[in-house]
Amino acid sequence: MKPVVIFIISFLFIGIVSGQNYEVSGRVFDSETSIALPFVNIVINDSRFGGTTDIDGKFSLKSPVAIKVIHLSYVGYKPVDYIVNKKKSGISIKMQRTEYELSEVVVVPGINPAHRIINNCNISININDPEKLPAFSYTSYDKMIFSIDLDSLDKLRADTMKIDTTDKEVRDFLKNHHLFIMETVTKRKFMYPDRSNEEVIATHVAGVKDPIFIFALSMMQSSSFYKNRITIMNKEYINPVS
Repeated sequence: MKPVVIFIISFLFIGIVSGQNYEVSGRVFDSETSIALPFVNIVINDSRFGGTTDIDGKFSLKSPVAIKVIHLSYVGYKPVDYIVNKKKSGISIKMQRTEYELSEVVVVPGINPAHRIINNCNISININDPEKLPAFSYTSYDKMIFSIDLDSLDKLRADTMKIDTTDKEVRDFLKNHHLFIMETVTKRKFMYPDRSNEEVIATHVAGVKDPIFIFALSMMQSSSFYKNRITIMNKEYINPVS
């Protein structure tokens, strides 16, 4: 019976030893100011296991194997390899700051990116301008929507009178509706150098029925941005790209 008892005791002892966890704990400080360092990276021995200090610079690490050394690293500080001796808890580790010398950076003026884009547009105008082709034709669909800026309307009302119930109803109506919408389908034919014919195939207007006003709306936008000057409402303006 004695050999059996010895074997059982030995088996239990091995099980207890194999299930043992080694633990080390302490706190990390700045060597000059003694301020606790949070979130310091710590690696146990030469493994991939470890942890970090908490907001107060404290750490507590456990390992199934004996902890012989812990490696500490922190941005702006020199790495520390701390040898763990008999003292396993209440360890105080200080890290020294390190200075990084950055290479000199010379900033010189360069071309404005907006100018580069505009210059490239001007260079490509003659290449992309369809009116430089011998001839072309296309059918276009235009949709123009007119609405009221409610913020401006509210400011105007605030400067003149208080908003009553009727004004609120009007405002709610304008918030969900446009003043009017104009849709036009146009067919255009062009032959170099300046023979152009434009025909309105279909038009639909919601909210306005005056044909003169509709014609005025059609004059509000320019048909091309490839020329140095664009025409809006019978007035010439310099093309922004030019």
